[in-house]
Amino acid sequence: MENHKRLLATMVTLGLLLFVVGCGSAAETAKPTPGQGAAQATGGQATAKTLKIGSVMTTSGASASMGTEALRGLQYAVKSVNGKGGFDVGGQKYNLELVQYDDSSQADVAVTNIQRLIEQDKVKIIFSPPASTAALAGLKVTEAAKVIYFSTVAAAPGLTDGSAKYSFRNTPTAAQAQAAVVQAMQSMKLANGAILARNDDWGKSGALETKKNMDKLGIRIVAEEYFAPGTKDMYSLLTKVKAQNPASLVVMAINEDGVPLVKQAKELGMNIPIFGAVVWNSPDFLNALGDAGKENIYAYSSAATSKNDKITAFEQDFQRVMGTQSQTYDKNCYDAVLIMVEAMKMAGSVDDTDKIADALHKIQYNGVLGAYSFRPDGQGRVQVNVNKMVDGKPVPVMEIPGEKLD
Repeated sequence: MENHKRLLATMVTLGLLLFVVGCGSAAETAKPTPGQGAAQATGGQATAKTLKIGSVMTTSGASASMGTEALRGLQYAVKSVNGKGGFDVGGQKYNLELVQYDDSSQADVAVTNIQRLIEQDKVKIIFSPPASTAALAGLKVTEAAKVIYFSTVAAAPGLTDGSAKYSFRNTPTAAQAQAAVVQAMQSMKLANGAILARNDDWGKSGALETKKNMDKLGIRIVAEEYFAPGTKDMYSLLTKVKAQNPASLVVMAINEDGVPLVKQAKELGMNIPIFGAVVWNSPDFLNALGDAGKENIYAYSSAATSKNDKITAFEQDFQRVMGTQSQTYDKNCYDAVLIMVEAMKMAGSVDDTDKIADALHKIQYNGVLGAYSFRPDGQGRVQVNVNKMVDGKPVPVMEIPGEKLD
């Protein structure tokens, strides 16, 4: 009995000791750790803040191929920035959050979503819709709100014509792109050509620039036709153009209408050089073309089709992180996000868009696709390639530095 009492007393004593030790451990873990709670106590930062940036990248409708491609590049960039611990502006660490809305390839929906990003989500940076018509409609809203509007796909010259203070672009304009295409046509000694274009702002501006450059270089225009975005049946249009015996075709079309156009042109025996748009360089477009894309297919692009170690490393990591093959637009979209991060660092602010715009005009940024700087009108000085499709892949036949296309 006496032994039992001693054992019970010992157990109670041990329990009390464990309780005291446990309380001491809890108090110890509650102490502020260096750089966190301690930093708060002295006015420093504890954790990174979340900075929202916006995009209206089309993922449905007649421009979905471009928007989906571009959106992946933005998403990859955000993952990359946050994966490296974010970035510092004015002593505060930030992580990015991309707020994305689909405009369904409709300009009015794009405008509504841009207003939503500004008024509801309070973003100060918006990456514009890929279709020029939607991008131009949104420009009026962003400019009035003094929000940075960054175009990574849309090519209509009006987005960076000097009339907007907060609008920037790091992809070639239709004017730059078509000037390069017509230079390639001249080098191939093509005497004439036909123009087939989407009946939208991008298509019309691209056709206009093509005509200007063809006239300048003495290449005769034998036909000029337009079609509604997303048109699938091109036979009657192509038959009409074929009757003019063109030596080449310059086409302003993307996946949704470009694939059927090229296939049907080949079916009609039009085995002549066909020059297309940036998205024609993408694996998705070329895979969809199949055998129709094996001969006489050309397309302009940014430097995304050039080959160097930086682009190769990007493509490999993009595949690893995103689980899909890098296309064309994702590269300059990635660069666009990193350009904006650098501009905010230079400006010392994430929300003073006057300071950020000034920083963009001064920036010299070396990205995946080369060195970036911006003209006074907000247009990036970017390389333009003209590529020939060889074995289902784009191979540059001309690489024109951006400063030569100013």
